[in-house]
Amino acid sequence: MRALRSVVLVAALVAGLTGCVSTASLESEQSPSPSPRPTRVIVDGETDDPSCTRGGDTTLAVEQSIDGMPGVDRGPEYTAGVALFERGDGACVPAGTEAVNALCAPQVARDGVSAYLAPTEHMFAAGATSQIQASVSGRSTRDEQFLYRMSVWRFDSPAAAQKAPFVDAVTACDGVLSAVTGEGQRLELRDGDEPYLRLDVEGDRIFAFQSLRLSDAPGLRSTSSGLLPVVAVDHIEQWWRLHGTDIEPTEP
Repeated sequence: MRALRSVVLVAALVAGLTGCVSTASLESEQSPSPSPRPTRVIVDGETDDPSCTRGGDTTLAVEQSIDGMPGVDRGPEYTAGVALFERGDGACVPAGTEAVNALCAPQVARDGVSAYLAPTEHMFAAGATSQIQASVSGRSTRDEQFLYRMSVWRFDSPAAAQKAPFVDAVTACDGVLSAVTGEGQRLELRDGDEPYLRLDVEGDRIFAFQSLRLSDAPGLRSTSSGLLPVVAVDHIEQWWRLHGTDIEPTEP
């Protein structure tokens, strides 16, 4: 059988990962746009059964998504990770009710960005052909922390993307805001004025932005929810439209 290969790119100034994942500290000049020096972490393992997904390598510099971000006076510290997954030959687990219910409220961040770099099997079970999964954390100049994650799925047709379980789950949430944009359909869930989930369906692609609460910090004091303001979310989303739509796997 083919080896299961999972590849994660982590660019971190402050991060603590254990087990088979190594860490590296980065020092940046005092600039709002720190120059990344990422550490590439590759985890290999043999499997006797075909997997739902297979990992691929990507050099997408997701930490650049917060460069010049409005609404937050950002400091030089950041942590960023990205992973690329493609459909494998094995069976994928469909969505359960626990995955659906978790989307309808702001989620509390788990330990480190690496906790958000796994594939979403139920989206592959519904026909996704690839997934880019990223997580970016940063701090303001007042030492306030923020964290977001982004998922980009590609399907084999626009019709399949419209019927994806993630779309159905968000649509079923109380208080969801729905709009038709120039690119497609948008669904949004907010805590006060700040989006904690924004879902855009554009042709055969789905973009899912999530702003996460912090378990050990109040977040940004400039917003009532502690989450990123709308202008920051708009900036991040535009960066992903420009840089995260046609990522191809590279040879390891």
